[in-house]
Amino acid sequence: MKTIETLNPSPFRHLISTIGELPTSFTESMSYYELLAWLCDFLEKKVLPTVNTNAEALKELQDYVVNYFDNLDVQEEINNKLDEMAESGQLSEIIAAYLEVKSVLAFDTPDDVKTADNLISGSYAKTYGYKRKGDGVYDYYIVRPVAIGDVDDGYNVISLTENPELVAIRLQQGGRRLIKLAQDDDIQDYLDLECEKDIVFPKDTTITVNDALMVNSNTTIDLNGSSIVFNYDRSEIFDYDWDETLGFMGYRPDSTFTEWDGYHDITIKNGEIKGGCCCFLHNKNVLFEGVEFQTSGSRHSIEFAACANFIVKNCNFYGARDDEVSLASELINIDHCSYGGQPYIPENSPMWDGSKSYNVLIESNTFHQTSVTGLTYNGAVGTHGNSETTDTICQRITIRNNDFRGAKEYAIGVKNYDNFHIYDNTMINQDSTITPSFILKRGFLHQGEIHNNVAQGIGVFFNSSNPTYSGTDIDISNNVITSTADMADSQGVFYLMNIHNSSLTNNTIQYKDHAIHINTRAYYDDVEDDPNDHSINITIANNVFEKTSNQAEGKYWNIRMANSDKIKFISNQFIHDGSLEGNWVEILPQGTNTNLQVKNNKTDKPKQLVKRVNETRKTK
Repeated sequence: MKTIETLNPSPFRHLISTIGELPTSFTESMSYYELLAWLCDFLEKKVLPTVNTNAEALKELQDYVVNYFDNLDVQEEINNKLDEMAESGQLSEIIAAYLEVKSVLAFDTPDDVKTADNLISGSYAKTYGYKRKGDGVYDYYIVRPVAIGDVDDGYNVISLTENPELVAIRLQQGGRRLIKLAQDDDIQDYLDLECEKDIVFPKDTTITVNDALMVNSNTTIDLNGSSIVFNYDRSEIFDYDWDETLGFMGYRPDSTFTEWDGYHDITIKNGEIKGGCCCFLHNKNVLFEGVEFQTSGSRHSIEFAACANFIVKNCNFYGARDDEVSLASELINIDHCSYGGQPYIPENSPMWDGSKSYNVLIESNTFHQTSVTGLTYNGAVGTHGNSETTDTICQRITIRNNDFRGAKEYAIGVKNYDNFHIYDNTMINQDSTITPSFILKRGFLHQGEIHNNVAQGIGVFFNSSNPTYSGTDIDISNNVITSTADMADSQGVFYLMNIHNSSLTNNTIQYKDHAIHINTRAYYDDVEDDPNDHSINITIANNVFEKTSNQAEGKYWNIRMANSDKIKFISNQFIHDGSLEGNWVEILPQGTNTNLQVKNNKTDKPKQLVKRVNETRKTK
């Protein structure tokens, strides 16, 4: 009897191995005859009960088995015939209907499917990676004729180069992918995948990128303790009007998103981002957690506009990068989407639709001064879009349990906020050369709570630097404040300009010169007096004011008021250290001050309960 050779991997042998009924070691050791006999038995017992077609092809196989030994002299011809049937897909069509996974031919990546020469209409294929085998992206495809609307994207739809009339269509649409990046992978390739995915970076690695990294929906990026360094060379991807260093982006140059219909469900966590600016626009459900930032000079670390459900928590911000020459701007910028705000996009973009940001949470972060160069930041959190109206406000903004250190100008800049909550934050300034504000009011405010914060070494706690816009329904309570600033006549620890229906209660304030300044916009801006610009209906009750330094003669006042209505001072306590003195309230003659109530207040050394100044003073 002739010895039948076991051929090295061939299409027929590979086909048998994909069925999965036999261990790979068996298929490699069995002869063609043994494999063919097994296949016929498998088809007869398992496939035929399910499939009632291809009977003629099955009979041809059975005839080969019966006649195999009678035709050993033409063994090569028979083996070639079996390989031909495997390559043509004829055997695949018989087997695929039985296999639950409908996979017959295996490929490393979609690129290998694209160049395959053994796929026909009705073939099934499986890939073991996206850009490389084993990267975590496993998919199944079916091959069919090209249809109207088929566009080759290299992943969901793949045009076959060997047969341009056919395409491979991805079958597996569901299931979240776990993608483990290698250091030399192109990160953007994996960010572009339109599927739910967790992208895990190689651990404890520094990766330098020279362009923006654009993130689409349903993506979690686990930096895994690694550092992403965004190169200083500006990306050419956007047509910016000024030099810009880009970072992770929630939109693309050709995006036309409006309202909150952009990419959504994005998480970036557990690592370091150096340089760049993470920009998001019209996004929803975005989370930064456990990230350490060092931004570029004069830039933000994170900026977003027209975003919903945006969270930044448990992150560390270190101001400008060590090799920068200028300090950072606001580290987190919250904006509505109007031209002149940020992120910046070209003026003619349809994305400038005025949409607001809402449901924003800034929680349990620490804002540091950069230790190596001394470069710090102007403000930690804020808004500075150029809105001239109050209908593009940001809503439901919560800033809580953060630690602010080293801010040059302010911890929090609030502008055009409705329903905001700032509480349980700490700001301890140990730099005697600066006295930053805790909260800088830069625009319209409505319905806010500022409570249980600790601020030490500051100047103004609540600073209405822009009285053009009013502040209404603001509750400032239970804060512990130490101001070390030498205030001008027109300022105070609470600088209330054009504030309505608000209250200061149960605060403890240490200060050098002035505790509270209440005034009108007309006093500040030299504009025509308008009753709507007055500070109206403010209650100041149950606070402890402790004066820590004396003032020049004639400036002993603690609280100063002009052009204000319905002001109440009730049950406050004034403490003067040692020989210090101070008036409770000084009333300037500008405008009218009606319904002033001063009662049940206590002081250890009152000089005068209420002092009315006869001369007109208007100091900005």
